[in-house]
Amino acid sequence: MNFIKRLLQRTSTQPTTPSADEQQLFQQHMLAVLGGLRCRLLSCCIPIRTHTPYAFNPSADIDLHITVQQYFTKFLQIDDTTNNAPVKNLERALGAAGLLTYGHKELLDVILEQLPQKRIVLDHGAGYCWIIPFQVSAALLPLPDHLQDSFQWVMGSTTASELTHWIDKHMPQLQWDSKQETFILSHNYGQ
Repeated sequence: MNFIKRLLQRTSTQPTTPSADEQQLFQQHMLAVLGGLRCRLLSCCIPIRTHTPYAFNPSADIDLHITVQQYFTKFLQIDDTTNNAPVKNLERALGAAGLLTYGHKELLDVILEQLPQKRIVLDHGAGYCWIIPFQVSAALLPLPDHLQDSFQWVMGSTTASELTHWIDKHMPQLQWDSKQETFILSHNYGQ
């Protein structure tokens, strides 16, 4: 915490360059305002694309939420010429899930298109990035209890079928609550 205080107390007249540790702590402090879901998504996005224009290194003088939304949008628009479809699909799902955290319910289809062919098994955290778009969706949607476990969301399963049916049925009622940063079901739909 002392690093952060020192960085925040510096003025533009001080020519001191922060150490790598100070820069990392400052960035962690700055990103904390995004909340846990967005930070977890970013932690999966950043290692995939570290080269320009996909590098994420925001400055302190920007609107972080707008910058993060633009960053997630880049992942939706990636045109990868390496033909690495699994990674490209993961990137699109991560970008869609990131924008879902800002209320873009129209991107649920992009996430659901990436449902795994078989249940994802985590090995000491390995594979976490493959499941996070589904976990974010489950956390943000007011799903019935039996659909909350995103590990059960497997292409062709009964759970996946029920999930897509529930989303199709309730899509018009899903409203973004910006204070709670989650979706709610509008009870006034159609009235």
